[in-house]
Amino acid sequence: MADAVEKPRRSSPYGSRVLLANLVVVLGFAGVLVFFAFLVSRNSSDRPWSAYKPKGGDVYQRAQKLVDHVSTQYRYQGAPIAIVQAQPLIYRSSVVDGVALLKPPLRQVGIPQYPDFEPAGSIMTFVFCGQAAKCSLPQASAPEVGPLLQRESLELALYTFKYWPDVRSIVSLLPAAQGQNAAVFLRRSNVQKFLDRPLQATLPFHRELSAESMTEAELATINRVVVKNTYASRFEQVPNGGTLLLLNVGNG
Repeated sequence: MADAVEKPRRSSPYGSRVLLANLVVVLGFAGVLVFFAFLVSRNSSDRPWSAYKPKGGDVYQRAQKLVDHVSTQYRYQGAPIAIVQAQPLIYRSSVVDGVALLKPPLRQVGIPQYPDFEPAGSIMTFVFCGQAAKCSLPQASAPEVGPLLQRESLELALYTFKYWPDVRSIVSLLPAAQGQNAAVFLRRSNVQKFLDRPLQATLPFHRELSAESMTEAELATINRVVVKNTYASRFEQVPNGGTLLLLNVGNG
């Protein structure tokens, strides 16, 4: 008996066409995704970090223009909460050598240690003068004004680190409150991640800025960055005749 001859299968004339059509759809969809990703990345890179950018003048003239722009939104009872001056780190008309973080002596025995020192040449200083006598804050305004001063210190720091690449550290000398002189000391590393995204993502615009209007995310950032790096401060002459701004670690 002869073996049965298997008839050859006929391939459908539509199979290859369907496969080709599906391939075209897949490639087209992939192309759309790639193009969309390109547009997003392009828009992100073209988006300015901030709507305002300080221009003109020397380092401190531009910094003062920045201060004048930023401080207008920080008000209490219709007046600026503080007059702010951008300047080198000076004390009583004398140049200060730098900032030293003062580590308390172990068990209050021995002399204080300087575990960390920042030369004044790489520091931008913002001096805040409050509305009360001797540039202090009105005592009744402290609960309202405190968070605003902290936010203003952070905003000035972010602008400065973004547009002044040579500045390594920033000192904000805050108005005296209850007999204490506080200073915010920020290094570039403290805020680097905020410089890689638009300012509005960190400090969003408020039509009326107040302690109550700030978002939980803002307050969390301020606590993590500013409050953590706020210290009790004082200027002191050291044995070599120079002057330092001493920041008491653990006593901010």
